[in-house]
Amino acid sequence: MIKLGASQATALVITTPDATDEAVAGTCAVGAKVSVYVNGELAGTATATAGTYSVACDALVSADKIKVVAKLDGYLDAVEEATVA
Repeated sequence: MIKLGASQATALVITTPDATDEAVAGTCAVGAKVSVYVNGELAGTATATAGTYSVACDALVSADKIKVVAKLDGYLDAVEEATVA
């Protein structure tokens, strides 16, 4: 379950991943700091702009586990997980 903060107008969503993608992208609150983990390892971070984020990573492969954590104003706003198809 994702709990949205009062200032979060856009829910955290992972719009990728597919095998061979070299980025994890999606939507979340403007200004949120997004951390992307691939198989438990931090792949990178980004700050969401215009309600979207994108974090470059090594080429994804089938069955990779993706976890995205979004923080807004220093508080944990949402966590979303996905498995690469």
